[in-house]
Amino acid sequence: MISKIFYILVQSITIYLMVMANFRNGCYLLVFAVCLLSCKGAISRGINSSSVSGTDSIWAKADQIIEEIIVPQFKDQDFLITDYGAVADGKSNNSDAIKKAIAACVAAGGGMVIIPEGKFLTGPIHLKSNVNLHLKEGAEVLFSTNQADYLPVVHTSYEGVELMNYSPLIYAYEQKNIAVTGKGIFNGQADKTNWWPWSGAECYGHKDGSLQQKDEHNLPRLRKMNEEGTPVNERIFGEGHQLRPSILWNK
Repeated sequence: MISKIFYILVQSITIYLMVMANFRNGCYLLVFAVCLLSCKGAISRGINSSSVSGTDSIWAKADQIIEEIIVPQFKDQDFLITDYGAVADGKSNNSDAIKKAIAACVAAGGGMVIIPEGKFLTGPIHLKSNVNLHLKEGAEVLFSTNQADYLPVVHTSYEGVELMNYSPLIYAYEQKNIAVTGKGIFNGQADKTNWWPWSGAECYGHKDGSLQQKDEHNLPRLRKMNEEGTPVNERIFGEGHQLRPSILWNK
């Protein structure tokens, strides 16, 4: 039964991900358009729903979820980060410029914040409601390798457990109608000297005796807090801990 359910779900959900990756440099482009097709489509192609469930409740719930999906809509106005002081030299920290562009976009009722062609260094990007962060082709966002740039800690998650930790590279909390689009590159600049060694794997640069995520004050402590029901705002990690930030997080 499990295999049949899995087959139906695979056949019923089409996900388009425009992804460009350069793993040698820790680069990732994530731009997303998700199209969920009705589970009934799988049934119409000859899959018998009775082999999965005696009722239609599963399919009804799936269709309800699909019907409630709203495609983001944005005002037709652009906010170019270079108009707010961003410099495409790959060295200057453009965090403030990007923050100003996003703030201006929000104040105007929303629109598209544009990162043009060039290399732009920045700390984490915090999105706000009604903002479409758009990377032009040829744009590369270089995320800072300075761990202090990802502080103060924010409400996020690690391996499915919520906590207060380093800010994700692209972050949105309690925001709505947001998007990340375009053909540029998000380069996390993770490598064997930055973020990766915390995994504890030698192939990612970890050395015997150095701190890593499985140490008692990291994952074991977080899991214990989760089991004991410790409030998320008291699960404080970040500086002094070795739990890497995620590339993108939204709640």
